[in-house]
Amino acid sequence: MIRKVRRFPLSGEVAVHEGDLVKPDTLLGYESAEEKLHLIKLDVSDQKLVSVVVRQQGDTVKKGETIALNTYAMGLGLTEYCTPVDGTIVSIDTMTGLVQIREHPAPLKALLPGRVVSVSSSESIVIETRGAYVEGAYGGGVPCGGMLAIVAKSPGALTNPAEMTSRLEGKIAVIGAECKHEHLMAALRVRASGVIAGGGDLEALRSFQEFVGNLTGEEYEARFGAARDFRNVWEEDEYTPGLSVILTEGFGNIAIRAGVFDLLRSREGCYAFLDIPGKYSEYGEPPQIIIPRPEGAGDSSLEPGAPGLEQGAYCGIESGSRVRLVGGTRLGKTGAVRKAGAAVLTLVTGQSVPAVEILFDDGSVATVPRSNIEAIRQS
Repeated sequence: MIRKVRRFPLSGEVAVHEGDLVKPDTLLGYESAEEKLHLIKLDVSDQKLVSVVVRQQGDTVKKGETIALNTYAMGLGLTEYCTPVDGTIVSIDTMTGLVQIREHPAPLKALLPGRVVSVSSSESIVIETRGAYVEGAYGGGVPCGGMLAIVAKSPGALTNPAEMTSRLEGKIAVIGAECKHEHLMAALRVRASGVIAGGGDLEALRSFQEFVGNLTGEEYEARFGAARDFRNVWEEDEYTPGLSVILTEGFGNIAIRAGVFDLLRSREGCYAFLDIPGKYSEYGEPPQIIIPRPEGAGDSSLEPGAPGLEQGAYCGIESGSRVRLVGGTRLGKTGAVRKAGAAVLTLVTGQSVPAVEILFDDGSVATVPRSNIEAIRQS
């Protein structure tokens, strides 16, 4: 049994109730827009606007849209003021030059099938599902979902970016040992939903996520529009440029663990959810690849006690695995995992984190957070 928390970044309005069955595209609620107020400072002189305002209070604007212009140097220079988000202009102060833009409330989707087991008013929704999951070493981007598509021929293969074609649109591509800048750009070009690899370059990943975060729809079309038939895509499906990445092993050229790769390959064509913790997640929470049962939320197999369902397990850290503690008061101790199920440990801070039970080499037994252990590779 797997339980995942879908959380509003700040607060929001919940649209589901405890006991509801949900699908990946089910709307859980909307993020509150009250806290999302953005300011733009226009040029003023003697408490008067120098800039020419081309949008007015109450107008709806899109990210990257020009709201004011200012010319200088006898008209040879031009400054454009663009909105950083999709939203509504709340006010324009002609004395201070401050423009307030309230960001539109963003919908929060379930992104995985299951049952709502808990609702925290205006904060989070807990969804319970069944399937398999893998914990990663690094996650970049935002939570996303899509069908698994295996591009790599083996766990240690280095995928040619040219192999990442339009068949990956909306899917999660498994590309093998290393994710480079070229793979990220290729996946973005074909509008893949996410990428899974064994390792990658941290600086390249960070710079790519910063690039994507500032990329508008118009800029995306200008860069990649010639590579595909868009069919006026911005009005038809409102595609928002973005790409999520999970590295299963770490940084560098590292093959995906054989057990993980075999699991992903066996589920090619099945829906997967990339759970990438953001800045509001609990400390030490790792990214996860969750592969729910194909039947989806409406299937009776989600009923408690249904037979034939797989118990979620951390691939690579399972019962009998040799591990070493890399955090906490038992730093450096080694032992074997006794239980690697969906155990939860409550910390002194009151936070609940995923945990495993370990039999240490000295004979003692303890339950520790999964973020505090690493697998000992067997040669």
